[in-house]
Amino acid sequence: MIRLATPEDARRIAEIQVEAWRVAYSGIMPGEYLQALQVEPREAVWRGACGQEGAPVWVGAVKTGAESEEKLAGFCHLRPSRDEDGEGAAEVTSIYLLSDHWRRGLGRELLAAAMAFAAERDFVRVTLWVLVENLPAREFYEALGFRPDGRLKQEQKPGFCLNEMRYGWEVGAF
Repeated sequence: MIRLATPEDARRIAEIQVEAWRVAYSGIMPGEYLQALQVEPREAVWRGACGQEGAPVWVGAVKTGAESEEKLAGFCHLRPSRDEDGEGAAEVTSIYLLSDHWRRGLGRELLAAAMAFAAERDFVRVTLWVLVENLPAREFYEALGFRPDGRLKQEQKPGFCLNEMRYGWEVGAF
């Protein structure tokens, strides 16, 4: 089930983000950095982001247990592009899932919600930044029609550098 996030979802979104980073970026980012990630600062960020007009956050819930309870297992955030050449573009700033829900369709559903929203709002393009070394994520985006557009950037962190590449999807190509 995919739905728009509310501020009450912020804690769970932050927990998913921290857990997903620790798994997805293991071997890409230093282990000490990943283990030092904390939920609380991210919770505050997501509490402010949830429910903002024009920059939606979607959450994906899965059924768990014998009682078929739903538990949030992933999220996706879309906003107008922050890139200097991003006029008319939307940007997926975050899409993270708990690792035991990778390759089960939830990520595709979350991204499809973002892509549909972009089309409804007359964005011409959707972009996202991905770590160059994150091959599973790159393969996921490519399977959905996203393509590298040649833009690269580096983000300096304490003691290491992140190399990112931008992917783009032309609205209507899904």
